Amino acid sequence: MPRRAILYIALVVSAGVGVLVHAAWTWNTRDPRLFLGLLALAVYSSTMKIALPRMTGTVAGGFIPVLASIALLSPGETVIIACLSGIVQTVWRARVRPALIQVVFNGAVLSISAQAAYHLARWSGSGVTNSTSAAGLGLAAAVDYLVDSVLVSAVLCLLEDRPLWGIFGNCNFWALPFYFIGVVIVSALVSLGFVPGWRIVLPALPILWLVYDCYRRYVVVLARQE
Repeated sequence: MPRRAILYIALVVSAGVGVLVHAAWTWNTRDPRLFLGLLALAVYSSTMKIALPRMTGTVAGGFIPVLASIALLSPGETVIIACLSGIVQTVWRARVRPALIQVVFNGAVLSISAQAAYHLARWSGSGVTNSTSAAGLGLAAAVDYLVDSVLVSAVLCLLEDRPLWGIFGNCNFWALPFYFIGVVIVSALVSLGFVPGWRIVLPALPILWLVYDCYRRYVVVLARQE
């Protein structure tokens, strides 16, 4: 592994550990059932992976429960859900057994991206006053996607000696529609105002499976046309 890649991975993992330590230090939960429900939903949706053409990575629906967490939960809860989602996506039925550093790196990346998305979506200077609105969720999804894809593209650039922009552009082509769908789903579910909050998990289960199945077919069709 190139020395630059080792240094970069060490920096990202260190930042991810810092985010997780901060999440544990400032931990609070107002609705444990909602937290556990979204955590279970994130783990479940992270197992529904879609292999991306021309890439070694996958896309999964785990970011959708993370987006709901940004709207409904505390930052610590959101980070924990994002981290576990990344770990499950990495190890679940992987084509090649992932190395420990790969698992740790992916968990760190999703922790960092979730933390950034949570705080920027709720930052008053962003011009978005309500993180549960379509605008707030759209901003959160954009930040989450941008941080996630840039961090992953950078490590692939260092490891495979490929142009950063080419890797990032390929990520955009395959993953952006999935994120857009996620914003629409979470906006619709949050706007319904389920009481108690954990009930949002029940209608989300079949919706997530339907999105996974449709998007998997979409990727297959596009891959055949290339």
